Amino acid sequence: MGTTTGIASLQKRIIVRLELTPQARKSLDKAQEAAGMKQLKMISRLIEWYSKQPHLIQTLIMDHVPTAIREEVIEIALRKIDRAPRSKPQS
Repeated sequence: MGTTTGIASLQKRIIVRLELTPQARKSLDKAQEAAGMKQLKMISRLIEWYSKQPHLIQTLIMDHVPTAIREEVIEIALRKIDRAPRSKPQS
């Protein structure tokens, strides 16, 4: 028997259930329509992108910074990002 190409090369996936507010759902619908992507693909890419971010950026995204120092932390993070080496965009 021959092998089916594609199926063997697919990475194992894990299914996750999401709960969104109605406003978040509307925003997601707009974003996916603008990008021309299916909802599952967009959410998967967002989660993959988030998981590759440094801990500091993840903390800022999740809003886990006390209000009293939020502005200072954001300024420090932006300075760190500005000094970080940039990878060249792929053509």
